[in-house]
Amino acid sequence: MNLGHGTLEDWLKNPPVDKLKKGGDNYPFFSKYEGFKDYLNKNIHNETTKAAIIAEIIKTSDFDKITWLNDHGQEHIKTVIQRASLLVESKECDLNPREVFILLNAIQVHDVGNFYGRHNHEKKIIDAIKDGLSPAVFDRKEVKLIKDIAQVHGGSYIEKDGKKTKNTFKSITSPTSNSDSYVIRLHLLASILRFADELADDKNRADVKSLREKKMPKGSEIYHAYALCLEPAIINHEERRIELHYYINKEDLFNKFGKYDIDSDSIIERNVLEEIYDRTLKIHYERVYCSKFWKKNIDIESIWVKIEFYSDIYEEIHPEITYTLTDSEYPSKDGLTIFDLCKKELCYPDGELITTENVIKKIKEYEKSV
Repeated sequence: MNLGHGTLEDWLKNPPVDKLKKGGDNYPFFSKYEGFKDYLNKNIHNETTKAAIIAEIIKTSDFDKITWLNDHGQEHIKTVIQRASLLVESKECDLNPREVFILLNAIQVHDVGNFYGRHNHEKKIIDAIKDGLSPAVFDRKEVKLIKDIAQVHGGSYIEKDGKKTKNTFKSITSPTSNSDSYVIRLHLLASILRFADELADDKNRADVKSLREKKMPKGSEIYHAYALCLEPAIINHEERRIELHYYINKEDLFNKFGKYDIDSDSIIERNVLEEIYDRTLKIHYERVYCSKFWKKNIDIESIWVKIEFYSDIYEEIHPEITYTLTDSEYPSKDGLTIFDLCKKELCYPDGELITTENVIKKIKEYEKSV
């Protein structure tokens, strides 16, 4: 899809002549979208992160177990739109203007349920925007399409037998739908939104001041420490891969950060390198999952990761690490670690694994030798 080095918003504002609106109401897609976006910016987006934190405070008296969200407001929405735009810049992907309209609106609302608290926020979309998504602006079919696509981005789906599954695409009863003479590929749009949201975590979302001054709940520290290390993701269609660049300074490498473990209902300590390993593995599995729904439209085969280590004066203190996550494992095998998938790349020449403990040991040995 040729976006002319712009975003999906730019494309919808000035679509190609052969992509002009057909059927439906008399309002141009972009003007309807812009009006709704303006409503959200004025009434909801700027309050979403704060409202979610307040809901967490009300829910628990233990400050350290409160989820101190990173940014879920306007800037996060812009980032998700940018990542989605990069994803669809594939030669094989060709969204029609109604699909772009539905996708952009779904991106605008995908996190607004946080206004009522983090838990099940993806299911509270309509509660948060029922005034903005009024029938005077959006017809009922549009509201349903937007909601169905947006709520797939996280959470879980309840099966008929009551069991939970992370396969949230099951909440969409049909992969396609017809709307105003257009075919809407719901699974394709939902997979683009879900993966774009997965790639929207980077240094710009971290609450650096609260992290450094230790003023945030202990259980949320690792999320901000992780984001702080990450540069914006690169989507390389030519190489068919996602490129993730991390920069870890010595202080953060040697430090441990709190993380709330819901299973044990306790605060555990994590090193940022361990978190990077786990998160890149998660991104890998999200790509594998989403690729089932965007096949023939987007061709991304791997996640390529580079991690660099530097001192407080920005000198390299350890050789950079690079590794690639691909579909190399047998799909039914459970419990795989980053070392199962990338052992050759994550080993020193002497055979030791590149773990946090070994990286710190190598750095200390180097410092003693100079």
